[in-house]
Amino acid sequence: MKKLMTGFLAAGLIFAVAGQASAAALETSGEYRGRYWFLSDYNGYKGAAAAASADDSQDFWDQRLRLKMDWQVADGVKVGARADILETVWQTDAVPSTSLFPNTNGDPAKEIDFDWAYVAFNWGPTVLSLGKMDVSWGTGMYAQVDNRYRLKITGKYDTIGYGFAWDTFYESNDYLAVDDDKGYSAWVTGTFEGWSTGLLGLYRLQEQDPAVTKDAMAFDVFAKGAFGNAKINAEAFYGWGEYDYSGKPDVDASAFLAYAGAFLPLGPVGAGFEVAYATGDDLSSPDEDEGAYPMDYNGPFTSFILFNNFDLDGWNSVYSGGADRGVNNALALKASGTFAFTPQLTFMGALVWAQADEKYINRGGVKVATTDDDMGFEVDLLAKYAVTANVTVQAGFGYLAAGDYWGDNVDDPWVATAHAVVTF
Repeated sequence: MKKLMTGFLAAGLIFAVAGQASAAALETSGEYRGRYWFLSDYNGYKGAAAAASADDSQDFWDQRLRLKMDWQVADGVKVGARADILETVWQTDAVPSTSLFPNTNGDPAKEIDFDWAYVAFNWGPTVLSLGKMDVSWGTGMYAQVDNRYRLKITGKYDTIGYGFAWDTFYESNDYLAVDDDKGYSAWVTGTFEGWSTGLLGLYRLQEQDPAVTKDAMAFDVFAKGAFGNAKINAEAFYGWGEYDYSGKPDVDASAFLAYAGAFLPLGPVGAGFEVAYATGDDLSSPDEDEGAYPMDYNGPFTSFILFNNFDLDGWNSVYSGGADRGVNNALALKASGTFAFTPQLTFMGALVWAQADEKYINRGGVKVATTDDDMGFEVDLLAKYAVTANVTVQAGFGYLAAGDYWGDNVDDPWVATAHAVVTF
């Protein structure tokens, strides 16, 4: 595969040199983001050694400067890169050892971290991309991540698009893909009567761990469009595979995920309703691992606490480390509304309800059976003000009335945050 990638790259460079070169054009853009957080009882479940009245609050700042560059080096040849500069948490002594920001993992902040660095060659409707790049698909329920090296070939015929990719994963954020896993995927997309649709098939293999080999296959379908004034987004995913352990029985892995969202403008108010479902882990079957394909935390169903997309660990997350990846082992409903008070000032609110799909929770890395499936109700409020076209400030608040799913020794968490974003 490395020889094949090298051959593609050499062919592309020869084509670029032989062709009529255009004047090199460098396009740049970027964003600075600074955020303040106050988290109360956000660490969730208190162990037997912790008093229920113990203070569990903290506040801190975080920042990130992101730069994006696209360099049209010749006709049909483009180099792209994206770098995050000094992405870190201030006063890191206030961050728990499990790290609210898993990309730091308790390590010193990287001065510059390039998460995109790729070259793309165009031959008419065909594009060959090679390097470190992001991956997105559909609504983002399953795939919207940037941690992979990829060789990708895409093309388009009329309204039909198609592609194939070979991946090697690193810094992975799901537990079916660890460092140096391999993956193959193929897809087809289409646009019909204003609707965008797509079908994705993929295969992933992890065999670096001598104790276990994991291989899995999956299919994903999405549709985005409109019924009248209502915008509709939907996606469904099914995956299956096997964990082949050394010296103990194999475990079958499977998962089904589904998401649908409808958003309707009603004069100055925008109304939204969303539903997400992910199969859970059934403790009654030791040779079956349901829910083995978690939704990515950049998925469309988000909230401040239960299913956050702020790079924070999810409150009382069902994961044994790392950022919350969205709805997992649960059925979740969300009603939301937006109100443009002025052209610059917008208010948003949401009510979220969720219940566990199976009787399972991860506490300290240990699977614990639960006796109630109510995860609770969450209220989120957000105010956003556009100071200029490039400067935005916002403040938000979230509160979760925790359900019995989390146990008795739990205080209701709440979050307050303020953001400033500058784009250029």
